Amino acid sequence: MRGLRARGGFTVDIEWAAGASRRVVITAGRTRRVTVRSTLFASGRKTFRARAGSRYTLLPDS
Repeated sequence: MRGLRARGGFTVDIEWAAGASRRVVITAGRTRRVTVRSTLFASGRKTFRARAGSRYTLLPDS
């Protein structure tokens, strides 16, 4: 899936395999703190500071 718009001005691309997300790429539309909730992460979420125009690739916690 590509080009999903998320609250806060983010664009989200998701790669799926076997019915589960395997990689998430977030493009920030503006600079701000972001929290992503996903089963990719052991804690269920990841928070980081995103800069406008930057892309962030999120992979499963190992």
